[in-house]
Amino acid sequence: MRDRLLLAREMLTDSGSCFVQISDENVHLVRCVMDEIFGRDNFCSVINYRTTTNQTSKIISSDFDYLIWYAKSKSMLKFNRLYATRKGGNWINYDFVKLPDGTYRKMAQEEKENIIPIPEGSKIYRRDNLTAASKSKSTSFQFSYEGKKYSPHKGGWSTNVEGMNNLMKANRL
Repeated sequence: MRDRLLLAREMLTDSGSCFVQISDENVHLVRCVMDEIFGRDNFCSVINYRTTTNQTSKIISSDFDYLIWYAKSKSMLKFNRLYATRKGGNWINYDFVKLPDGTYRKMAQEEKENIIPIPEGSKIYRRDNLTAASKSKSTSFQFSYEGKKYSPHKGGWSTNVEGMNNLMKANRL
């Protein structure tokens, strides 16, 4: 395994990555070898994924395998972020819907449970708090929105003036 990983590292571009699929039995050993070959600083992640749901042993069985991810040079790493489409009922607190006409409402229980679909063109979202626990100069300011002035109650806003303006432009306030 060590010789293959050395060869793989030599063949990679500086922005390249190496993934090794391994079971739980040897994941720790492969991590040690990859630390040696790629350098500890180039470790990116251990990604686990479900392989089975069967109970195949007398003790708790392992239902996962692992992908160990190292970069040749983490500072030059290129990758594409993964995004999952959010569906009703699958995400905690995502219980509001913005309808195509621009109105907002709380989702019906049947919509959350995917018994009935949300109207086509609608977006599911969740509400969140815009205030932070601690106060700082950059987050303690009055903000004007739709003709009203708002101040954070405790602490400050969770972002600065530019962030609040970006949220307003994106229609997320």
